[in-house]
Amino acid sequence: FDHKLINLLSGDDHCMGMVNIKKTMRGSNVLYFVAVFIAIAIAVFDFLLPLGVAAGVPYAALVLTGIWFPARRHVLILASIGTVLTVAGFLVSTSGGVLWVVLTNRGLALFVIWITAILIIYRKSAEIELLEAHDELELGVEKRTVELRESEERLKEAERTALMGHWKYDAATGEFLRSDQDIRNYGINPGNMGLTFEDFINCVHHDDRDKVRSLAATALENLSASEYEFRTIWPSGEVRTIRAKFEFELTENGELKSMFGVNQDITDLKQAEENIRKLSSAVEQNPSMVVIADKNGII
Repeated sequence: FDHKLINLLSGDDHCMGMVNIKKTMRGSNVLYFVAVFIAIAIAVFDFLLPLGVAAGVPYAALVLTGIWFPARRHVLILASIGTVLTVAGFLVSTSGGVLWVVLTNRGLALFVIWITAILIIYRKSAEIELLEAHDELELGVEKRTVELRESEERLKEAERTALMGHWKYDAATGEFLRSDQDIRNYGINPGNMGLTFEDFINCVHHDDRDKVRSLAATALENLSASEYEFRTIWPSGEVRTIRAKFEFELTENGELKSMFGVNQDITDLKQAEENIRKLSSAVEQNPSMVVIADKNGII
């Protein structure tokens, strides 16, 4: 609703809306003119001929113009006009023919007029239901799109917080699709990292490249999930540690279809573990008693 209101208030869309309204009004005026012309033409034809020759069936053509009118009430109005003119033709036309035949013809004419009107109304009702279903579907798609966009934003925020990115390898194309955070984990701005395995290897620390190649080759040979750690060196020269985990998706024939993995920057965790190890080692090597207390003196 909000975006429709904004579009309505915007200058270009407002002008376009005015143009569409003018076109609709112009089209309606043409329809009115055509309907009036058909009604007059049939009425003149009906009134001038004697009853034995004239009949009201041609008024069904007037009702048929209701197909192009926008609302169902227009069809009812046209059918009512056709009914009035059919009765008027019976009263105004000169005598002729057998009375019961004339009455039967007029009755059949009224039957045709209203059957035609009912069929057109039914068609318009079906069109309205179809349009409503289409609008409801569009609304559902729009709502789902917004939900997916919000979900994607939450995922991106979660990945930024956890320094965890994800990637997918397509065996058909041989290319990697990576999330923004996965690319950031290599010190590269999103959109600036290549799509091939070699582009990934170029981001790995020189001393870890052989290990990563070997692990990847073994995993591909066995088509088994794998988890390992490696170092990456950023363009700035900073060295970071990545924990990687990936698994495979196979075809019905057991062939590789794709791979999906997650990479998490655990540099800070590794540094914390190293600090704890150093502290533990210092405590073990110190012959004196070491007591750790908080700021309130509580051990």
